[in-house]
Amino acid sequence: MPCLLLVDIPIIDNATLAAEEKEKGNIAFRKNDFDEALEHYNKAIKLVPSNIIFYINRAATYYNLEEYKRSIKDAEYALELGSKQDADTKLIARTYSRLGYSYKKLNQLSLAITYFNSSLKLRDSTKIRKECLDAESQLIKQKAADLKEKELRLLNEKKRNESTGKV
Repeated sequence: MPCLLLVDIPIIDNATLAAEEKEKGNIAFRKNDFDEALEHYNKAIKLVPSNIIFYINRAATYYNLEEYKRSIKDAEYALELGSKQDADTKLIARTYSRLGYSYKKLNQLSLAITYFNSSLKLRDSTKIRKECLDAESQLIKQKAADLKEKELRLLNEKKRNESTGKV
């Protein structure tokens, strides 16, 4: 029986395997196969749990699966990793925008605006600027509707008090 030399056996490290899983996830993501993309990003994270990009990509996948709270959780963790690793500002900006998108979908517009602005401070983007302006517009409309509702409630209360003799 021939003896195998260790040189003949290819050694593939976790980082290489994780990068391959990420690429498979990216391919699935581009095909809008978000369930498959999620599987690959999960595998990449298991292999190299300290890679910020894997969490950013998984956050985008959760967003597209309409799992906004999970998207937020991954994006927040990516920010935590990014601060420890002194990550590239482009990645941090992308992470902030992911948070903005998810909070906007959850109708938490103030938080969405905060995260969009954080993203814009690091990297200007027409798309993010438009999202931020849209969130601001929605928030203004919400506040106006809330004020109108409060005004109507107070007017009705005043009418009731006047009709019962209370002033």
